[in-house]
Amino acid sequence: MPTNVRASVDTFGVNSDEIIREVSKLYLAKPNQYSLVSLVHSQGMEFQKEPDRVNVSGTPIGAEIVYNPKFEQHIDEIESDEVTVNYSAGYNSSATSIVVSDGALVPKYAMIYIPRTGEIIRVSSVSSNTLTVTRGESGTTAAALVHGDTFVIQSPSYAENSLSGDVRFPQTAFTYNYTQIIREPYGESRTSQGTKYYNNAQGYDRRKAAALVSMLRKWNGTLWNGGRSIDTTNKFRNMGGVLEFIDAGNVMDVNQNLTRADFNYFCRKYAFAYNNNRKTLFAGSRLLEKVDGWAEEKNILNDKNVLNEFGLAVTSYRTRYGILDLVWEPYFDKMTVGTTPLNTYGVVLDLSLLKIKYLSSGVLKANDDIQENDRDGRKGEWLMEAGLAVNVQKAHAIIRGV
Repeated sequence: MPTNVRASVDTFGVNSDEIIREVSKLYLAKPNQYSLVSLVHSQGMEFQKEPDRVNVSGTPIGAEIVYNPKFEQHIDEIESDEVTVNYSAGYNSSATSIVVSDGALVPKYAMIYIPRTGEIIRVSSVSSNTLTVTRGESGTTAAALVHGDTFVIQSPSYAENSLSGDVRFPQTAFTYNYTQIIREPYGESRTSQGTKYYNNAQGYDRRKAAALVSMLRKWNGTLWNGGRSIDTTNKFRNMGGVLEFIDAGNVMDVNQNLTRADFNYFCRKYAFAYNNNRKTLFAGSRLLEKVDGWAEEKNILNDKNVLNEFGLAVTSYRTRYGILDLVWEPYFDKMTVGTTPLNTYGVVLDLSLLKIKYLSSGVLKANDDIQENDRDGRKGEWLMEAGLAVNVQKAHAIIRGV
């Protein structure tokens, strides 16, 4: 029976820039074929492109090691500062016991502003979802409440020499993902190895590099659209992609009628509602051409107009609410069928909250000379086991139906 002989292994340290330096050489050929892979993996790195190479400096912060193929993380949720009235019959202006959608969000002694009526109320106690309140505070007039009225939670107002409020213990929430084993073989026959090519030399090393490009392109699709699952019978795991982890409430449909006003609303309501005021918008050509049509000189940052980041053209677009680094994602353009196909999408990500998670023994590596003993040629493979962590799911957003 043939025996596999592993003669040499090239492994890239996840905490060094080796993988970035090696992969960056390949971006000279097709720099935009794996936009998400490159930008997540190159966080903390700086690149200077020369005719025949890419010089790399900095320290990568977009990749981490895990020690279990199922890795969990605490969800850093951002508490809402709003609740709504949850009683179909509503309340009259003298009611002081009011049921809301989520009493756990309301601290004792909170002042609450009611936008529809202008009334301010003060909470004296909270029991489950029932608030006991004083109506018409701060010189406002008590008014009837209807089901669904918004309560905007403001700072508590304590009396002098009072005891502190009740401690609230929100339930700790976790999410998880899996590492997925990914392999990409490459090789060359003995005849091919002995053949001299002119102008476009093939060779084993070139096939090896081409295999890595192919692997990264396919992995880029998995990072977007992977479905988290595990098959315990056949013992394989699939990692979930970005689209699986973005909060469902942070999705805006524009039904093929996107205007500049709609886009500005999306930026205010969804894209920049949480966390950083500079994020990355990955989009197909349809959305980018729309944005290009609106772009004016004042919208494009003069200090970062068009950059080569890890071989990618990145245009920085200024909105009233934050800055979007626009990146073309060709993977989206390939997806043209379905109710709302990906080529109608734009996905805003806070890249600082995304991490590639390598299993400790699965950092990207090349295994060379693994051919069977009687094979008339040479064989190798790229191998890695990795997943993706998406933290603060409300910090990312989707606009679709463009």
